[in-house]
Amino acid sequence: LENAMWYFRNGQFSDALKILELASQDQPVLLLWEGYLNHLKGNKSLASQLLAKALDIDPQLVFPFRIETLQPLEWARSISGSWKIPYYMGLIYLNAGNEEKGLDLWNNCGDRPDFFPFYLSRSCHPDTGSQQAEADIEKALNLAGNDWRTGLTASKFYLANGNRIKAEELAGNFYTKNPQNYYLGLHYAKMLELNKKYSACIALLQKIEVLPNEGATESRIVWKNANTGNAMDLMKIGKYKKALESIARSKEWPENLGVGRPYIVDERMEDFIALQCYKKLNDKRSIIEFTDKIAGKDAVQNLSSDLNDFLSAWLLRENGNRREGDQIIKNLGEKNPDSKTIQWCNAVYAGDLAKAKTFSNTIDRNDQTNLMFERIVDELLNMGSY
Repeated sequence: LENAMWYFRNGQFSDALKILELASQDQPVLLLWEGYLNHLKGNKSLASQLLAKALDIDPQLVFPFRIETLQPLEWARSISGSWKIPYYMGLIYLNAGNEEKGLDLWNNCGDRPDFFPFYLSRSCHPDTGSQQAEADIEKALNLAGNDWRTGLTASKFYLANGNRIKAEELAGNFYTKNPQNYYLGLHYAKMLELNKKYSACIALLQKIEVLPNEGATESRIVWKNANTGNAMDLMKIGKYKKALESIARSKEWPENLGVGRPYIVDERMEDFIALQCYKKLNDKRSIIEFTDKIAGKDAVQNLSSDLNDFLSAWLLRENGNRREGDQIIKNLGEKNPDSKTIQWCNAVYAGDLAKAKTFSNTIDRNDQTNLMFERIVDELLNMGSY
């Protein structure tokens, strides 16, 4: 096609056709060009036949992107009402950065396509309305059968729109049908953790095999959150020793989750929960040890400018070193001026619970780390619902 375009741009339509005729005859974009070039040469009957053949082929893995291809597509649209024509044109416009034109073309397709990737693609466009996006997701589910990517996309859609129950249901159904697919397994585990089904989440994470890949840490985050969440549930019913066992598991880095343990790991969150257990058990030696881990000299000298710094500041103030705690909180806010979670922490630290409630309502409810941290602080510091 690239070689044929060179001849086409130079007005050598016959040579362009010869190039295209050497190629496979089952590729829609090539056939569109063959039809268009025959149309330009006056071979109307052959042009129509080639267009019909192009439009009869499954668009799976067909991604036109050249601006020049809009010319044969415009010709095709003048003689055919097939939805595939505006679909292909939309791909080109979207690839070129004309989002408005691309989406308009896709919207003109209505619900005529019988091709589930079309509905998935349109549902993911940021300018697609929420009702249309949900209708597209449901249409894709009806057409896709057991396609795992459709199930994963649909579950993520409902998660992003606040329907965790539907997101978990879809994740579970598709994982049951595709038990060797760790993408689905990991997403299902995330849904279980977000819905506070910690035991089921942990059991699932113990059996799936996540392939290691650079920068992917979600599996370890879900593991930590599920075990810390389970520990807090155990604390609620007074099972502090069992909670400590769950906290110990939260610090593990299971090989099957595909994430290697870093040389330095910040475990102040886990240690803070353990500290509350030791306080309930009146284990004075462990109380001193874990307080030092969170707010001792080494901890304060190696602050990470993240949520865990709040825990260090809180303990410093609790133990009579308010000045140093206040400074940590001040620095934390200055280094994270746009973080709603940090602003929430600062309001909690200052005792302004009304303000903390305001910031709490702005925290991303699907962010596992922020959500778990909020729960830990909320429950362990006995703040209730403000």
